Amino acid sequence: MSFAVGHRHCSHARWRNARLRARALGAPGFTLIELLIVIAVIGIIAAIAVPAYTQFIEQSRRADGMDALQNAAQRLERCYSQYGAYDSQNCGVAADVGSDGFDSPEAYYTISASALDATSFTLQAAPQGPQADDDCGTFTLTNTGIRDADADDCWR
Repeated sequence: MSFAVGHRHCSHARWRNARLRARALGAPGFTLIELLIVIAVIGIIAAIAVPAYTQFIEQSRRADGMDALQNAAQRLERCYSQYGAYDSQNCGVAADVGSDGFDSPEAYYTISASALDATSFTLQAAPQGPQADDDCGTFTLTNTGIRDADADDCWR
């Protein structure tokens, strides 16, 4: 029994001595503290980078809604030039925006008309899907070129 206790003690002492010699010789390796510091730095960088990246993605998706809105307005202007009315039945876009609306090319917005008659229109692009929580909310565009959004500085 005394041999086992002494053996365990000797084994531990040998392990400790080998570790100290490896450090003295400059053996490669990291301590637990060094690893924890690296993990903490990575966590701080991620906490800053992820929200900035998410905001950038939402801003880039806004272009999808604004482009679709301006495209629909341009098509309505062509309809007015040809038929003398924005809501002419001869115009396909009037039927598209006047009903349930249509999705933007990337489907982040639904384009519809909140007001559409022979002499004026107000189009809106409502966010949907992953863009639904965007701070800018719904974009609007009128036949007179007035652009608006739920938040300031969104039409950039």
